[in-house]
Amino acid sequence: MASPEPTPADQPTPRDVAIERFAALGRELSQVTVMFHTQIAEHVGLSATDHKCLDLAMQAERPLTAGQIAEESGLSTGAVTGVIDRLERAGFVRRVRDPHDRRKVLVEVSKGSLSRYGDVYDGLTAALD
Repeated sequence: MASPEPTPADQPTPRDVAIERFAALGRELSQVTVMFHTQIAEHVGLSATDHKCLDLAMQAERPLTAGQIAEESGLSTGAVTGVIDRLERAGFVRRVRDPHDRRKVLVEVSKGSLSRYGDVYDGLTAALD
C-alpha cells in the first residue's frame, strides 16, 4: 500500500479541512438553534432564558426548586427568582409548598398554559416527516 503524498507545510491536511468544516457546522447549528428557541419564546411571550428555564421545569419528572433550576440552567439563584416571577405572572408556573418539607417551595408547571404553544412546532414536525 502506497503512503499518501506529503502535503506542503502551508497546505491544510484533509484532517485540518474536516475539523474546520466540523467547527463551522457546529457554529451554524448553534446559531440556528438559538434563533429557533428565541422565536418559540417570543411566540409565547417569553424571553429565551425564561423559555429555556420553563423547558427545564417541563422536562423534569417532578416539580423543581429554584435552586435546582439554577443548578441545571447555570444561572444564579437571584436570576432564577426573577425568571420564576416572570413565568408565574405569565401563568406558566406556580409556586407550591413541598408536601414533604413545608420549608421548601417547588416550581410546578401549569399544564393548561402549555396549550399556548399551539402549533409552533408544526413546521418542524412537518420538516422532520
